[in-house]
Amino acid sequence: MDALDELRTYVKTLPEGRITDAKVKLLISHCWDLLEGSSDHSMNMFKVHRAEDLMFNPPATILFNIERHGQTVQGSIYASVQKWQINLIEGTATSNPFDEEKRIVGKRDAPLKVNPIAEKVVNDIVNLNKKSEFLFNILFQKRYNKQQLRAEGGLEKSLKNYSQVKGGTERLFIMFMRKKNLLDQQLCQILKHGKNTL
Repeated sequence: MDALDELRTYVKTLPEGRITDAKVKLLISHCWDLLEGSSDHSMNMFKVHRAEDLMFNPPATILFNIERHGQTVQGSIYASVQKWQINLIEGTATSNPFDEEKRIVGKRDAPLKVNPIAEKVVNDIVNLNKKSEFLFNILFQKRYNKQQLRAEGGLEKSLKNYSQVKGGTERLFIMFMRKKNLLDQQLCQILKHGKNTL
């Protein structure tokens, strides 16, 4: 008697309905490779132990569901739940891919809170406006001396002396203004679409 015949004989003792006998799942795994169609959807005997909700429909039909993890390998929080049917008379195992269900098996990301992001961008823009105005005064109007640089902007450490500030006027100011314009655009996108575009 091969493994499939052993399962055929064993199910004759089962009542109709839900299968609670753990031996049935073991017998199914032993004969799985003997069933026609058992390798469909990358199914194999080593996955049968995950079978759940086993049902017996006399005289020789076994139904079960099994959770498949193909999507989770790709980072999804959902797993497919396949429905399999074993016909012991014909020696077949079939599953309809259009009859699958989805199940959440991972943790969902927390909802994106846009307000703190928008608030940070606004603060960045405000602070950058102050820096841009201060830099403009330094580079173009020359209203500040070294002591004012040290007290109000702290730029003396990086620029070394006022002559360097004067020499790099256009390049530095353009750099600040480009960053400011980028922040302005990002803020508009957040307020318009209600999502993080950073």
